[in-house]
Amino acid sequence: MTDEYRYSLLQFVPRIGRGESVNVGVIVVDDATGQSTGVFLPDPSPKIGALAPGFNVAGIGADIETIRRRLGACSEAAPNTWIRSSEQLRVLAGTMRNQLQFSEPHPYAAASLGAAAQKLYEEFVRPIGAAVGLESMRAAAP
Repeated sequence: MTDEYRYSLLQFVPRIGRGESVNVGVIVVDDATGQSTGVFLPDPSPKIGALAPGFNVAGIGADIETIRRRLGACSEAAPNTWIRSSEQLRVLAGTMRNQLQFSEPHPYAAASLGAAAQKLYEEFVRPIGAAVGLESMRAAAP
């Protein structure tokens, strides 16, 4: 059995005018229960460095941590600041126009909130060089 959730990608945008971005996390919400979760790059430096060489990643890392603390499964933020719905994701997508931006929320069907977050992370966010089958491709290379 699967349930429907909504997700937004958290994207790093070095210069808004260039139209380039890299995904650094995914946030998934369950509108029916108000639960949310997210999965973020443990170290966004390689992806950010590939897009914006020399960029100071420390501030972005702190901003990602602030967003992580706003997820409902985390008790590190006040409940009135939690991200709990696709409507909140939609508002964040429309208002955050700095170097961290949210994509518009999209539907996703999965067996659980956690399973949705993990699958979406693997599909859209995973670290550079962590592609499925990469090790087998290296082993097969002459």
